[in-house]
Amino acid sequence: MHITASAAELEYQVLKAHEVRPYLRAQAELTVTVLKDFPYCYEPDGGADEEDIDCYYKSTDTIMVGAWCNNELIGVVTGLPLEQFEDKPCGFYPEQLLGILPQLQGYFYVALLLIEKQYSHQGIGQRLMAMLEDAVRAAHKYSHMCALMLERNYQENPPPVTYDYYYERAYQRYFAQKGWMKHEPLIAYMANTKPLMRLWSVVVE
Repeated sequence: MHITASAAELEYQVLKAHEVRPYLRAQAELTVTVLKDFPYCYEPDGGADEEDIDCYYKSTDTIMVGAWCNNELIGVVTGLPLEQFEDKPCGFYPEQLLGILPQLQGYFYVALLLIEKQYSHQGIGQRLMAMLEDAVRAAHKYSHMCALMLERNYQENPPPVTYDYYYERAYQRYFAQKGWMKHEPLIAYMANTKPLMRLWSVVVE
């Protein structure tokens, strides 16, 4: 049984490179739990995605910002350099972005932003994103951050308006308020026909 804590009672931590590795399993399990509400773009097989874990494990530039309640990971944002996704189908194919971005180098890709459902609407995701942006800027390696978000308005058969809809809208509002830029055209997730995603980016130099 989960007992929901307030955002003020949570512990936040920024982890980099090898510091991330002990928490990758917890991140993967949180991914399975949260994205069950997003069946149209994620079909978990009941376990953690070993390929995604491998992407983060191998990178020396991974950054993870986590929120813990009683030593349980309940929220996380993770990312790594976009160029390190080359030839790795971790959710999308990087070549799809080359028609939108001038290059992959210099972009830090926000790969996951997850909050357990019972902790939503407390500003946890905004704090995680703000901490990640600070960490990316402090690295002095990147010119931009970028992320992909679902665009329901362009779906032929959009998913029903449920919890996941408000989850997505919250982060789209965050991007807009923080000066992130929308890009065209939309791209297909995992190079198939569903769903369509929009790339967002922001300058961090």
